[in-house]
Amino acid sequence: MTTTTITTTTRPARDSGTFHIGGDLPVVRLGYGAMRITGPGIWGEPLDRDEAIRVLRRAVELGVTLIDTADSYGPYVSEEFRTAQRSAPIATVQNRYNLGDRASEPVLEFCQAEGLGFIPWFPIATGELARPRGPLESMARQVRATPGQLALAWLLRRSRVILPIPGTSSVAHQEENVAAAGVHLTDAQFEALSALPSARG
Repeated sequence: MTTTTITTTTRPARDSGTFHIGGDLPVVRLGYGAMRITGPGIWGEPLDRDEAIRVLRRAVELGVTLIDTADSYGPYVSEEFRTAQRSAPIATVQNRYNLGDRASEPVLEFCQAEGLGFIPWFPIATGELARPRGPLESMARQVRATPGQLALAWLLRRSRVILPIPGTSSVAHQEENVAAAGVHLTDAQFEALSALPSARG
């Protein structure tokens, strides 16, 4: 059985490496999506404002330098990324992409070719892949990680332009997510995860 090393540092997010947005703004690749610190249904004030503040502070303490937030998320609009480039420089593209849904693979490949940051929203979604006795469970045990950490580690290994921004409203979950930066997959493990069927793509 092959074991995978999980590094522990005072700022573990840094283990994910860095990416220069727009070629000149360095950020730690494993970021944080702030959508989950809002109220129920992603609307209004958080139920626990103090915990929301603690989550944000903890993200920074863990080494996160990319915090993504927006006033709205327009589905499919950002995929129209060549026409837009003729009007203004594009630094990053944000699309739904994860181990279980790889429909945006062509967009990711374009970002790789152009050196653009690719920000996958809903990065931990694993659906049926993480079910009990499912394909992620045995590998997660092998690498001593959770299925969610495994999904994030796969994204970080998939491309250097990928900047995952897992969101949470819990400090404990934030720490668990950031620890994924220290999960190092072997080539065989990465290929096995890549070969899993996705819902789309």
